[in-house]
Amino acid sequence: QNYKDVSDAELAYFASGKIKIDGVARNLELRIYALPEGSCEFNYGIVQTDELGNRFLLQSYKTASNEIEWWINCRIKNKAKIYSFKELEPLTLFNYTGSREFLKETELIKISDEIKEVSNRVVRGCDTKLEACLKLGEWVKNEMKYNTSYVGKMRDSLTIMKNSMGVCADYSHLLISFLRSLNIPSRYVAGYAYSEESLRFGSETFQPHAWVEAYVNGKWLPFDPTVGEFAYLDALHIKLFHSTDGSKPLVKVKYEGNAHVEIENPFVEIRILSMKLREKEFNMTAKFSRSVVSDDDYTLLIVNVTNLKDEYRTTTLFLTKPKDLELIYGWSSSAIILAPHSTKSVYFIFHTPKLRIGYLYTFPIRLTLLGGNDVKINLKGDSKVERGKPLEELLFSVKQSEIKTKYGIEIKRVDVPKVVYTNSPIINISIKNVGNDIIENLILRVKYNGMLTTSAVNHLFIGEEKNLSFILKGLKEFGKINVKIEIIYKGKTDYVNKSFVYAEKPKVDIRYEGPASIKNFEPLIFNLTVNLSKNVKYALLTISTPKYRAMIPKLKLVNFILDWKKLKVGKNAIEMEVKVKDEYNTLFSFKKEVIVERKASNPIFAVLMRIFDIF
Repeated sequence: QNYKDVSDAELAYFASGKIKIDGVARNLELRIYALPEGSCEFNYGIVQTDELGNRFLLQSYKTASNEIEWWINCRIKNKAKIYSFKELEPLTLFNYTGSREFLKETELIKISDEIKEVSNRVVRGCDTKLEACLKLGEWVKNEMKYNTSYVGKMRDSLTIMKNSMGVCADYSHLLISFLRSLNIPSRYVAGYAYSEESLRFGSETFQPHAWVEAYVNGKWLPFDPTVGEFAYLDALHIKLFHSTDGSKPLVKVKYEGNAHVEIENPFVEIRILSMKLREKEFNMTAKFSRSVVSDDDYTLLIVNVTNLKDEYRTTTLFLTKPKDLELIYGWSSSAIILAPHSTKSVYFIFHTPKLRIGYLYTFPIRLTLLGGNDVKINLKGDSKVERGKPLEELLFSVKQSEIKTKYGIEIKRVDVPKVVYTNSPIINISIKNVGNDIIENLILRVKYNGMLTTSAVNHLFIGEEKNLSFILKGLKEFGKINVKIEIIYKGKTDYVNKSFVYAEKPKVDIRYEGPASIKNFEPLIFNLTVNLSKNVKYALLTISTPKYRAMIPKLKLVNFILDWKKLKVGKNAIEMEVKVKDEYNTLFSFKKEVIVERKASNPIFAVLMRIFDIF
């Protein structure tokens, strides 16, 4: 039976470990994350929750030396994570409000342009976020080669992608990088999973395992790229905790003092007490375009998968074939998403080897569908049969059926000022790729006043938003300026029209006619003339001294008499400020400063003024 189809399982779980201490450790705290959901007993401690929502067993010791032992014993009733969806959110929609840590780069999760280029190419043609997640998980499952020599070797995702080999932790780190490069929140999950092979970890049937959770359709959905389960997780997966990447240990220790503390690898034993398989949710049929082929020949296998339920569902199709039959097109593990009661075709192109004359060949192919039926189908080989369609023709017909790309640019923002007073204003434009394919060699053109400025964008990844600034040089005539912004990509042109006013800035001339100094008891009498270069809607004149301030709402020739007491002893700065608003309601300010000295009327007053400033 297929363990990936286990929907319910009752499991006996036991974990234990030791902490060896050389010296004396004070205020030692032990965080043990080997605590699954279920009915659990443990030797000591309390259950708490960390900042990411993970449960852990906390053991605290005022002083500790020699050795600490811990154990956890659980009875787990596990259910498969089976998800269905009434509708699917678009690929470029972002509605996540949780921790930003699940979107960021880490030492192990890289989001470089190399990562983005691959993720954008893989999800080409995807309209929804769930479909993109399945495509990326499918790519990792098929492109990576499982190699146990990488167990315990933590490498960053860019290195993993270039090497294309690793274990479950590597598969998970690479998938997380791809997801985060598309702005899909994702996290690393550590736990245990059933294995048909006996490995040196845990027991004979379960091993330490890692997979991914991605935030899609308002939920954290599981994606296991190592075994090929996407938006679904069988009941023989046991989650212990999630984190930003795989650097978080199963057991953490914190203490004071100079003791040396060593954490031994935990021992985990998991036994299956009972289990049952999930009900059939999908149906599968398969047919060759040509069931008998010649040597060095090509044939197309069409597999039709039908969703028997009323909501969107996901499944995985696994294909097993003989080694000498070459798979030219298609994956050995194909992730599929199906609308309610719909059928989807999955295509495979095979190439036959050299066949000996006079012999008949049989190539058995097995198809296994998660949540569905198995199909066994045979391809016959006979060198006497005439060859079929060439590979190029088969590939063209398949790709036309499978990939439906949609290109789209959304102009998110165009910042054009309503009024400008400089002949080189700046406009800011924000554009976003809202299609399902990377857009390359994108051109932005801004046309205005018979002039043109251009900017090139090498590439715009799916969901990526870029901000661009343009300087509109050479404005000469005042008045309304019409602007046309064109975005040229993939043989089409989108545009938006904007306008602004290029206005003349008002000029103000302030003239002061009066003395440069006065004596005590002598008023300051002066004339103030304000000339404007254009008519304005509003004007205000403010005259300020260190001891006085006056505002005059009308600008004209002003005869002003200022009491001598309004000035300080010695030199005074008299500031004249004119504020005006033009016809566009823009406020301007102009200032002029005049120095007027207040002097003593006789030598006695001069001495008193310098000492006391009494007048």
